[in-house]
Amino acid sequence: MTGTNAGPDDATPPGPDDGQRPAGPEPRTAPRAGDDADGGDGDDRGSGERGEDGERDRAPAAPRTRWRRLRASGRPRTAALWLGGLAGTATVAWVTAVSTGLADRLLADDPPPACPGEACDGRNPQTAGCGDDAFSYIPQEDNPVALQIRHNPACHAVWGRIAAGEPGDVVTAEVTDGALRTAQISVNRDIFTKMAGVDNDAFTVTVCATPTTREDRSGDWQPYCISATQDAPWY
Repeated sequence: MTGTNAGPDDATPPGPDDGQRPAGPEPRTAPRAGDDADGGDGDDRGSGERGEDGERDRAPAAPRTRWRRLRASGRPRTAALWLGGLAGTATVAWVTAVSTGLADRLLADDPPPACPGEACDGRNPQTAGCGDDAFSYIPQEDNPVALQIRHNPACHAVWGRIAAGEPGDVVTAEVTDGALRTAQISVNRDIFTKMAGVDNDAFTVTVCATPTTREDRSGDWQPYCISATQDAPWY
């Protein structure tokens, strides 16, 4: 025969170019960029997708960075302080409104005199609360020092006043069958006596001005007196 079957030792091993891969384990290649360092395929199972074993991978715990930053920045405390300040401002505004309203009610009416009736006798009309609402009797002619009689019916009292005198001038106020009050100018041009109690329904009061005896006096007038009753033209 011209040909024989080749034995196992006669088989020619396949060459590298015959299209067949040589037997043996495949060589291990370096991981591609993006693949896991441990040889994974980089599909990030931590996202909660199911793996090859059918079990869902556990997602990592949510980071607490935001809350920690808020606490570190003090924003919760700042909000609390802001709310506290707002409440305090509202309280102050309410107290101010209440106190202002109370003050307005107290000042709406003039306070009553501190000495009604006979208790005003001998007292200062200004400090006793009788000066502001008093009426005046002032003759306009031949009145060298603007002498006037003052009367406050609420205080049941009268008094005398010089409004245009000079230091050393004296003013007196005498109620018929009543008290006599005297005052002297020490500085400036104005002076008034203390009060003399009267019966508002019937009284007569005489007020006199006596010039100073000083040699350097500027006025040239003689003692001057005026009288008034409850029916005088008070204004």
